[in-house]
Amino acid sequence: MPDFIESNKQAERLLESKCYAEAVVVLGEMLTCRPNDCRTLRDAAFAYVHLRMFAKAASLLRKAARLTPRDGSLWIMLGDVCLFQALLADAKKAYSHATEVPESVLEGLCGLAEVALARGDRVDYQRYVEATFATPAISPEARARRSFLRLRAGDILGGFADRQAMWQYASPENSSFRNGLNAIPWWDGSPLRDGDRLIVHSEDGLGDGLQFVRFVPEVLARARSHVTLVVAKSLVRLFQANLQRPVEVISASEGCPTGATAQVPLLAVPHLLGVSAASLRSTPYLVAPSCSPRLPKAPSGTRLKIGVAWTGNPENLNNNRRSCDVLDLGPLMQLRDVTFYALQCGPCAVEAEGTSLIRLDHIITDFADTAALIEQLDAVVTVCSSPAHLAGALGIPTFVMVHTESNWRWGLDEHTPWYNCIQVVRQRSPGDWGPVVEKVAAEISKW
Repeated sequence: MPDFIESNKQAERLLESKCYAEAVVVLGEMLTCRPNDCRTLRDAAFAYVHLRMFAKAASLLRKAARLTPRDGSLWIMLGDVCLFQALLADAKKAYSHATEVPESVLEGLCGLAEVALARGDRVDYQRYVEATFATPAISPEARARRSFLRLRAGDILGGFADRQAMWQYASPENSSFRNGLNAIPWWDGSPLRDGDRLIVHSEDGLGDGLQFVRFVPEVLARARSHVTLVVAKSLVRLFQANLQRPVEVISASEGCPTGATAQVPLLAVPHLLGVSAASLRSTPYLVAPSCSPRLPKAPSGTRLKIGVAWTGNPENLNNNRRSCDVLDLGPLMQLRDVTFYALQCGPCAVEAEGTSLIRLDHIITDFADTAALIEQLDAVVTVCSSPAHLAGALGIPTFVMVHTESNWRWGLDEHTPWYNCIQVVRQRSPGDWGPVVEKVAAEISKW
């Protein structure tokens, strides 16, 4: 059917352009024509996930999985969507189905481990983790998924070895910068020739750039060539102040630099450098540049000045789980002789209105400004977002509040090898921030 074929091409273009609302309209029309077409069901579910319409996505995936139960990737996707909604029993059921398909056993076991962690069952979690180590990785997707379990367990060397698989299947962003990288060979970690130029690019979130910029000086020493670090515009000024020439720091919005002879993603660097838990240095590695904003004067009688961030990037699919409501911070705000500053920028900063938080977003233009303000604080309290990494990189005492199955970098206990100034405080049950905030408040009250 020509109309169906043309509609499919249109839907693919819309999905590639991240026009998800428009895509679901086209995909819905296609499903009216062919209601049991599994590819269309999957594509529509993918679009609904990115529209945060998880229940609708799960419904489509259940139908697709019933039609093709031997497609393990559908069960994995369904498990992930259920986990986003904290539907732990449904997620476990979907991942269990995935383990019945030979091609998706490892990914299913990884998913079951995440469910066990979300339930707070460390015994089951460890059992599934050990099972993943004994299961062959027959696809790059499976190996990449296992990397997060290894990294969370502190196996930095093995975790980043597995993580290399991500670049075998991950779809690059459709941009002039990404397209310009396609013809540039990957760096293998060996010294380059005189006059060569290496591009190191941060393709993930802002927090990833802040966490892994620590390795750029070692990249320079290993490559022995000109190094260009390409990052988000908001990180450029801070990194320029901390990295010496011949490292050049530019914004990805400027496009792909010309004349490069090799390139590497920033998150691939630890593997190339052979970074392990034993060799990892967690001491402060960033400082704020001079001529940056000053913290607004605290009220008289202030004993401690503490910065607070309660939400991350709203575009992150995991943001609802990792973020709390500003009102959840009530027990913290009740501490006497403590002045709290909102480190939140963007649309969420307005949520500080009506609370005792002092807004700073009007004097923050980039992370150099945020770094300068954090350096003037006694501590930072934040969810899993970029302020956590920035405060850790600056060496400021920090409490990071995380949800049950938190990001791999926060490990499994109260400390992380990545930042020795950070204390991790975890939820006991999904979505319950009350005990987390109360524990942070209790700790600060002892200061």
